[in-house]
Amino acid sequence: MWVYLAIIGMGLGAGYWVGYPLLKPRKFDSPSEPTSEDSLRDLKMQKEEIYTAIKEMEFDHKMGKLSEEDYHTLREKYRAKAIDSLKRVDELERKKGFSKDIEDEIEKEVLALRRGGGKVTPKKGGDIFCTQCGRRRSPGDRFCSWCGTRMAKP
Repeated sequence: MWVYLAIIGMGLGAGYWVGYPLLKPRKFDSPSEPTSEDSLRDLKMQKEEIYTAIKEMEFDHKMGKLSEEDYHTLREKYRAKAIDSLKRVDELERKKGFSKDIEDEIEKEVLALRRGGGKVTPKKGGDIFCTQCGRRRSPGDRFCSWCGTRMAKP
């Protein structure tokens, strides 16, 4: 009789040990609300992925791997996705106030260029500066590495 009670006790103990994790109330960690910085980062990453897909599609088309009809269909599809992504990025930046900061920074730089005349001539000693943005450049540069302006030959 004691043997039966021991077997039943061990069976109940084993059942409890196996079943408890399945029956206990679950405590879910509430995921933190995604911040706008996270959303903005994700959207920018999505935008870059779309740009990459467009570049690959254009390359495949040039290589002859993609028919003209498929190319135009895919191009419109990716173009619509890219536009949507850009709109969402702009919307988030506007909500966050990023665009205002960027606009203020641009205005400050434009004002600084206007005050300085915008045209910077080479100084004595061989330093050469961009005529558009005023940044120093190397003598052999054909384009300004800051603003992309084509440089006249020195």
